[in-house]
Amino acid sequence: MKKLILSFILMLTSTSFAQQPDSTDCVGQLKKAAFLLGEWSGTGWLGLTGDQREYFEQTYLIQWKLDGAMMLIEGSRTFRGKKENKPDTTLSSLWTLAWYIKLNRFNITFFRQDGIYEIAAAEFPESNEMTWESKHPQLGTIRYAIAIDPEGNLVQTGEVLECDGGSWIKILEVVLMKEG
Repeated sequence: MKKLILSFILMLTSTSFAQQPDSTDCVGQLKKAAFLLGEWSGTGWLGLTGDQREYFEQTYLIQWKLDGAMMLIEGSRTFRGKKENKPDTTLSSLWTLAWYIKLNRFNITFFRQDGIYEIAAAEFPESNEMTWESKHPQLGTIRYAIAIDPEGNLVQTGEVLECDGGSWIKILEVVLMKEG
């Protein structure tokens, strides 16, 4: 009986080891995001109400982690307090991008210093382009894209879906140049 139980345990253990995903698949898939690597800085605007825009300075430090199985993106956005003598405001963010083997997709996870975080599915529809959608409690669906433009800049845009569900309105544009 002991031999039978031991044989059963060994069979289960060897089966679970045999089903472990191959980490080279994660690394291989994530190479689609290699265009994001580096230190980036530039400016952008955010416009959530009509034609009013808030302008800011943006930086990203984007690097491989876990032997290339994950990408870490550290962001900093500084709004200059030029209106009504407001002080400068800096928002920090941390993102991870990884291939999620169980769902056969990319997951992008955002963390902000104010405790907000989100996980979204990311796609690479074109070479040097990444897109994802997010659900905002007040704004609804927001579609983001980040790509390399013809001048080699990293351009990030955000659009919100109008209430009627028919058209997208641009609410974010960031243009960053690669440092070094």
